[in-house]
Amino acid sequence: MAKKQRLTKQEKWENANREFVDSVVGLSIQDLNGKLSTLSKNMEEVREGYEAAMQPGKPLKEAVAEVAQLKGPFNDAKKLLRSKTKYVYSLLKEKGGQ
Repeated sequence: MAKKQRLTKQEKWENANREFVDSVVGLSIQDLNGKLSTLSKNMEEVREGYEAAMQPGKPLKEAVAEVAQLKGPFNDAKKLLRSKTKYVYSLLKEKGGQ
């Protein structure tokens, strides 16, 4: 019985994000650069949303309880956007781009 071949981190990420991978894998270098710009803008929007959600003015007890709930979606979005950006960079590198 043959051993199963282990997937690399990138292969695992590609499998988990197949829709995104399919949407960018065939893009030209110019289009990949445009995608990076869009992802960067999306990341900034997530940061701004997070900062707005963390404005002072709420009682400390409530804020402490809410912080965990508020951070979760923002952290998830940032993590996904970072991984998408990293993937586009790897595609650019494979295609001889910047």
